Amino acid sequence: MHPDEILSQISDYGDAVRGRVFEFDPNDGRPIPSAFTYQDEIVQRIISAWDGGEPNRRGIVCLPTGAGKTRVAIMLMAAVLARNPEHRFIWAASQKGLLLQSMERLVELARLFPRPTRFRWLSAPGANNWNVSMFTQHITFVTRPGLQTLVDRLKSSRHGRSYRSWLFPSAGNSVTLIYDESHELGGQEIGRSLQRLVAEFEAQQADFGIVGLSATPIPTTVEATQRVQTLFIPPAGHAGPLDVKTYSFIRRGDLLTQRILCPVNEWFQENTGQDFDISELVSLETGWRPTGPTEKARLNELAKYYNVHVMSHPVVIEKLARSYVQHSADLGKTLIFVPTIAAANTWAQAIGRVAREMSQDLPVAVLHSRLGEFDEDVIEEPYRGEDRERETVLNPQAVVNAFRSHRDQPCALVNVNMATTGFDDPRIKTIILARLTFSRNLFWQMIGRGTRGPACGGTEFCNVIDPVRLTDGHGFTNLSDYKPSFQRGNYRCPDQTEPEDRDEMQVVQVDPRKASVRWAEFESGDEYRALRVELRELLHAFINGVRPFKAITQAPELAPVLVTAVSLRIAQARDSAYMSIGSRLEFIPEPTTVSESAVELFLRCIQVCVENRFLSKEDFETYQLARL
Repeated sequence: MHPDEILSQISDYGDAVRGRVFEFDPNDGRPIPSAFTYQDEIVQRIISAWDGGEPNRRGIVCLPTGAGKTRVAIMLMAAVLARNPEHRFIWAASQKGLLLQSMERLVELARLFPRPTRFRWLSAPGANNWNVSMFTQHITFVTRPGLQTLVDRLKSSRHGRSYRSWLFPSAGNSVTLIYDESHELGGQEIGRSLQRLVAEFEAQQADFGIVGLSATPIPTTVEATQRVQTLFIPPAGHAGPLDVKTYSFIRRGDLLTQRILCPVNEWFQENTGQDFDISELVSLETGWRPTGPTEKARLNELAKYYNVHVMSHPVVIEKLARSYVQHSADLGKTLIFVPTIAAANTWAQAIGRVAREMSQDLPVAVLHSRLGEFDEDVIEEPYRGEDRERETVLNPQAVVNAFRSHRDQPCALVNVNMATTGFDDPRIKTIILARLTFSRNLFWQMIGRGTRGPACGGTEFCNVIDPVRLTDGHGFTNLSDYKPSFQRGNYRCPDQTEPEDRDEMQVVQVDPRKASVRWAEFESGDEYRALRVELRELLHAFINGVRPFKAITQAPELAPVLVTAVSLRIAQARDSAYMSIGSRLEFIPEPTTVSESAVELFLRCIQVCVENRFLSKEDFETYQLARL
């Protein structure tokens, strides 16, 4: 089947494709961008470790959110299948949406594979094609509950024989489990199931490996951490930064420099007056009164109470929703995290109502586990459409696809625990944290939904609005040590001696409205509007630093806008430098001519200063003299 047709079926039918075997020919695949150097290095490191006869093929690919863990895993599968077509993979994830997204990504990267490749999402137990051997396809996708059911039935006297024949058609098979969001393996039930699955493979003398994918590989409790460590035991003499075996550990700072990730922008939180400040409402409207000691043992109980009685309160939601709509043009595509389904519905209704009051065309949708309880009449037309069935409107994957289809236009998706991990839309510009959490893992997973950088088709920075951080005077002053924050060093992880995320995210304060004005003036010009769509995208890629100046000089139609494009690229480079090292590097002179050599020299000088953190002309000149 052609990869485009497979993608269409996965997108249109969602989990209805479960049980169907798909086969794609890599020759029909779409062109794909080159991998980043570190992604190639990780794949080679894993294969070298396996070839070197390590005691067990188990380790974690630890990369920050947005750095391409899924691509690394797919590259690994392609490389292994090129060497051994009989190797088989099981890809597990906790959520259906995350699994479908991984299947889509697999097909999008079809050209990586050496030969036609088959995959399917494992049918529900008892389905007609359940007993089709895993070895009839190269990759089997399964949800976490499905994986646990499989393990349980391997031990069953009634089902065990048929399940073993599916999983172990012959001795000596090589199988690798890829587990997305592997920190979840610290859970008691799934952790026990994985241990039993390992034992089954050992009993069958089958070669079995586990590759975990996680931005935050260490759970937040001692018990969960111990279960993860049991699966991913570090080798003797291990001196890595984490107490589990990892195939990679890359600092956010390195990825920020390469523009693979973008920094967090606090400007809206700190410079919009009282717009997102709910501190007065906390006690006046919600009746929040913290009582008794607020020791860490009560954190989960406290967070649940606060989220239900404060962050789900209609008055609090109304204020935040109205402030969001007021600034929506500058905030752009926005992902809003809320604690309850009732809060999500109230948020969406409030945004829709306020947008109509302000005569704004602002699409809004909700994403939670009970969409059937939500009145689709409040869903804005771009999400609904007159010709769409209610079942489609209320299908989570359809909601996600509609949100992505808005590209970088202002719109909002309000979600409850369904876009925290694995949700991928690089054009998200703003994250609103309208819920309280004491989990550093969850805190960074939410923010990570918006930190894709320009090199990955993302944004220059991610606006983060965290209203709960403005309520420290209302019962949380003595909990500041436990609340996650953007800065390193002021957070103690409950029941753990050291937080799992030891690399702080860079935080800046940049007024995005200035850049919006520059872009608006440029895009409103007749010369720009006359360009073909592909030329506009090429121009945007150059201005965002993704394509070199030479790329746009080779298109004669872009000649009338070259001067303006170079001016915007220079401004973008200085803005990016400010976000990276706190300086616009004004001592680097701008090019005097619009030529390839002059423009590239200027950009190279900016890059050198950012990479080496040169903040003065003297530092830069000393560097140049040393090179001479």
